[in-house]
Amino acid sequence: MKRNEILFIVFVLFIPATFVACKKNNDKVEEPKKSSYVRIVHIAPKAPEVQVEVDKKIIPVKARYLDMGWGYAPLRHNGEVQLKLLTNGRVVLAEGKLSLTDKQYYTFFIHDTIKDNKAKYTILNDNLPAAEAGKIGIRFLHFAPDAPPVDIDLLKGRDSLRLVNGRTYIGKTTRPDTLAPFTKIAAGTYRIKVKIKEGSTIKTIVDMPSVALTEKKTATLCLSGLMKDPANKPGLVVLEHKP
Repeated sequence: MKRNEILFIVFVLFIPATFVACKKNNDKVEEPKKSSYVRIVHIAPKAPEVQVEVDKKIIPVKARYLDMGWGYAPLRHNGEVQLKLLTNGRVVLAEGKLSLTDKQYYTFFIHDTIKDNKAKYTILNDNLPAAEAGKIGIRFLHFAPDAPPVDIDLLKGRDSLRLVNGRTYIGKTTRPDTLAPFTKIAAGTYRIKVKIKEGSTIKTIVDMPSVALTEKKTATLCLSGLMKDPANKPGLVVLEHKP
């Protein structure tokens, strides 16, 4: 991704509205009683397209790196689902059980580079703030695996705002749930800079001259790409949340 290229992505895979689970003892079908809203975002540089399996059911749409998609999709469940990320047929990149709360919104991020045919993932509870005139709800997530901790500065006219300070790659974060909350800031058009420290020098690795952060919206700023790969330079992705 070019440094001054910005992608507005709302990437989600369509998930069938109802999944059923069979009881082990008598094979009776237990109807899911809860419903959550889930989106899946592929932000793993160099990773191939990914097929998603939920409770042993393959989702018919494949996730591609920074590709466009749809909004949140409803997922029926009984509090927990088994999820697998597959590529090249049936190679399992990652798998795990997800505990979901009824009527909540979630984003499932596929990230990191593929090492030993494995990827990493992070699921965040998108507790979307109420719309407010003149304000936008925003958060920042660091998805560049080989980038050091970063600072994010938002500039508008003579005003400046340090959104985050020293944020590390999400794969190194022991409590990613602490990154889930959104912060309300004044809406407007900002210049956004992503900065790192190299010894005593401050270096800007991404400089977006004009980013519209619209009032009454909610968005996640994502740092993507790789520091050491010219074909996948660090870039900024604005992920808008539309319930």
